[in-house]
Amino acid sequence: MTTIKNNRLLVVDDNRVFADVLCDILKSKEVDATSCYAGEQAISLVKEDRYDYLLLDVLMPGMNGIKAMREIKTLSPETRVILMTGYSVDDEMRREINEANVDVVYKPFEIGAIINMLSGPVVG
Repeated sequence: MTTIKNNRLLVVDDNRVFADVLCDILKSKEVDATSCYAGEQAISLVKEDRYDYLLLDVLMPGMNGIKAMREIKTLSPETRVILMTGYSVDDEMRREINEANVDVVYKPFEIGAIINMLSGPVVG
């Protein structure tokens, strides 16, 4: 089991309140978490700095999470991506997720589930 204490995490969700609250909860668990609100913004942040983990919403206006994930994995292949969604995943999106070999968590979720995913073995 790995620890997340000395790792950096980026929360990306177009729902600013959700992203900020999730970030605050993770910080209370001693996770170095930062929030942003769009796929394009996440890409810019990954270009500027290193993130070990990325919690990325799938459905966002502008660049969706799948497109952002593809570009981020090109820029930073070692970043572990966990996709978040409040919706069922269609066949095309499921194929993309399977090809990328990333974890998916469905909203609403327990914070413990996220902590366990972040602390567990690397999948993608």
